[in-house]
Amino acid sequence: RDGLMIEVGPVPQGVLRHAVCRWMEASLSSLMDFVEAYNTGKAFWPQYAEVYIDQCVKVPVPQDVDGHPEAVFHERFQGSDYQPLQKGQPIFVKLDGKVVKYDGSHGDVVYPVFINEGGYYLPESGLGFGISQPVSLDIRSLLEERRALDESRLPGAHCRAAGQRQPAMSLCESSFQAMISSCRVPGCCLPQLIVRQA
Repeated sequence: RDGLMIEVGPVPQGVLRHAVCRWMEASLSSLMDFVEAYNTGKAFWPQYAEVYIDQCVKVPVPQDVDGHPEAVFHERFQGSDYQPLQKGQPIFVKLDGKVVKYDGSHGDVVYPVFINEGGYYLPESGLGFGISQPVSLDIRSLLEERRALDESRLPGAHCRAAGQRQPAMSLCESSFQAMISSCRVPGCCLPQLIVRQA
C-alpha cells in the first residue's frame, strides 16, 4: 500500500484559516470520489497531468556574517509560488534598500515554491525558497506501462510463460519494483511531486 499526503497552504504558523480548511475538505472529498470511481471501474484518467518536481534546491536569503537574514522578500515576488521566475526579476530587498534579482543560477526560468514560508526562516531548514520545474506527464501511457510491468512482475509470471516453477516473491516486493521502474523522470528516483490544481 502507498500513502498520500495532501498539503494545503501557505498558512502562517499556528494559524487556522477558514478558506484553507475548505480547500482541504474539497481536496479530500475529490480524492474520496476518485477512490470510489476507481474501485467501481468508473475512474476517468486525464491524458496529461501537470506536476511540479522539486529540484531539491533552495535559493538562500541574503545573510549577514552571523547567519541572520539581511533581506526581505520583494513585494512583487511575494505570493508568486508556481509562477515563472525569470533571470533578472526581483526576489529580495536588502535592509539597505538594494534590490536583489534572480541571477539565473538554476535556469533562466524556474518555478519558485515556499516563498516566504515561515518554516524556512531557520538556517537548519534551508533559509530561502525552493525551486521546482513543471513536467507534463502522459498519464494514460504511464498507466499502461504500469499495468504491463505489474503483470510481468507478479510472482511466477515469467516462470509460467517458460513452464517453470514459481520463485518465492512477495506482492509487496513486486509492487515496489514496479513503482521504481515506472519512474520516467531522467535522473530521478521517486521525486517529490508538487501537484497544482489548474
